[in-house]
Amino acid sequence: MDSSSNNDVIPSLGEEEEGNDTMEPVEANSRSNTPTGSGQDRKRKRTSAVWSSFVIVGKNAQGKEHCKCKYCGKQYICEGTHGTGNMKRHIEFQCPKIMMHDPCQMLLKNNKSANMTVSNPKSQNEFRTIVAETIVLHDLPFSFVEWSGVRKMIGYCTDEFHMVSRNTAKADVLSLYCIEKTKVKTLLEEAPGRICLTSDLWTSIATDGYIHLNINKALLCDGEFLHIRCCAHIINLIVQDGLKEIDGVVHKVRESVKYARASQTRKQKFLECIKRVHLDSKRGLRQDVPTRWNSTYLMLDSAIYYRLAWTALELADSNYKHCPSESEWENVEKLYKFLRHFYDTTNLFSGTKYPTSNLYMPKVFITYLALMQNLASDDPFFKAMSNQMYTKFNKYWFDFSTILAIAIILDPRYKMEFVMFVYERLYGAESKQLEEVKGKLFALFNEYVTSSTGRSTIRPSPQSYPSTSSGRQRVDDLDLVLLDFDNNINGDIVDIQRTQLDLYLEERRLERSIDLNILDFWKGNEPRYPELAAMARDVLSVPISTVASESAFSMGGRVLDQFRSSLLPNVAEALVCSRDWILGNGESAILKCEEITKDLWEMEDDSTPASTQTMHDQSSIQGY
Repeated sequence: MDSSSNNDVIPSLGEEEEGNDTMEPVEANSRSNTPTGSGQDRKRKRTSAVWSSFVIVGKNAQGKEHCKCKYCGKQYICEGTHGTGNMKRHIEFQCPKIMMHDPCQMLLKNNKSANMTVSNPKSQNEFRTIVAETIVLHDLPFSFVEWSGVRKMIGYCTDEFHMVSRNTAKADVLSLYCIEKTKVKTLLEEAPGRICLTSDLWTSIATDGYIHLNINKALLCDGEFLHIRCCAHIINLIVQDGLKEIDGVVHKVRESVKYARASQTRKQKFLECIKRVHLDSKRGLRQDVPTRWNSTYLMLDSAIYYRLAWTALELADSNYKHCPSESEWENVEKLYKFLRHFYDTTNLFSGTKYPTSNLYMPKVFITYLALMQNLASDDPFFKAMSNQMYTKFNKYWFDFSTILAIAIILDPRYKMEFVMFVYERLYGAESKQLEEVKGKLFALFNEYVTSSTGRSTIRPSPQSYPSTSSGRQRVDDLDLVLLDFDNNINGDIVDIQRTQLDLYLEERRLERSIDLNILDFWKGNEPRYPELAAMARDVLSVPISTVASESAFSMGGRVLDQFRSSLLPNVAEALVCSRDWILGNGESAILKCEEITKDLWEMEDDSTPASTQTMHDQSSIQGY
């Protein structure tokens, strides 16, 4: 081991050190402590175990002798009158380098063979909490804590913590669920506006359904805007119906990818073809997953990029029989461009860090136009596909959602003009659907005005003004005269409040292309439009998707496996809910489609050793 790595090793602290170690001054004017040879200046040996972790650095400007930690550089006064207690505490509990290199414990020995334990201040309860989170996040069975390999691993890492039983693990998961549930309730109680809930039904193999919902307060407009279909799921259904009609187009692409990754020899041959046509081999080739249509889109993306390489492979390998023809490649490219809109829209609808309700109408309208364009084309292939998709589109989106139409009106880049623009092309000028949206928009706003007026008309009575002296009482009496002015203004405010929506609609809309944080816009305009801003906050918070994007692309639903299905309902609820809540605090643990399809095989150079390739192939197999 070279000297550069010494800082990464925690040495044994049982050796004694001499007091006359080489000293480095703290400051330029520090005096040297090198012994002069006289008996009075000779330093005695330092016998404490802490000196194996500290080094003398000399005296500072005040003449105090200092030492520093070898690992983190922390300095302490080390004169004889100060002792070594502060340095010992630093090693045991404070040094970040020691704690980082040895998370369990370290044994110190002094010259008298007495033991001194340096413990990481972790508790068994914290360890149990981490185990419970691991079970929840990774869908592990409760028997995970009793696996011999897991217990052996924990025992090797530390003797400080002990693995619990499966019953204790289940109790810890239920406790974790209660803690997270309390956090969620606190967040909901602190929410200033109304709360939007999404539901995605979980089912078990025993066909049991799990859903529980209590609503204790009145709904706006008698619950007229309560239910909205998941837009991401609708797009998934539309695309799935279309892909059933055109599976023959992607068949040759799928078989080509399978052929190229079937053996190492074929991989190398395809890599040579890629180099021959001067393409980037690091981009990778993807194979689709049958249950996720976005993987088909990503497969087409990578296959189109290597189009010239496929042609070269056909010439170089007589066994390759699945290369698409020129006309078939044209259809593949058309399909790729057509699916790109649905792919981007699904990802956009499934966002969780920004409002999505104002995105609904523009994207759905563009989807409608894309389907109509394909239906009018002369290509029988895409016409058949679009016909199936349009049938499914009409089933769910023939009538636009009213509350989501209101959401786009509350976007200052679109307003009422965009709703009129869309409805005229869908239903004709002055359609009843447009009048219905206008009527419900003002009805919803009036409810906010009514509820706000009831809260704002409360005024303190004259008796509510405190007084501590006759002089103060006279001043308060004079101030009460202004209450008449306040009451008159209050009546004027009510009239203004009822026209806030009109004033907003009359203002010129913003440019559609600008990048606008719509929530910041309404927060900044709250003094001008208090009730309208409150309504915008609630309407824009409505999510239009119930699931993350990866679930939206999948044909499978949320089904509890055979192990989860055997659990009691309260335990199954704790596992499902806790996982969603914990994942909501950080990055999603859902396996992304790009991670599934990316680099299913590696295009290695000829110079890559065979052993390295074998190890990589084995790790790829184990990863799936």
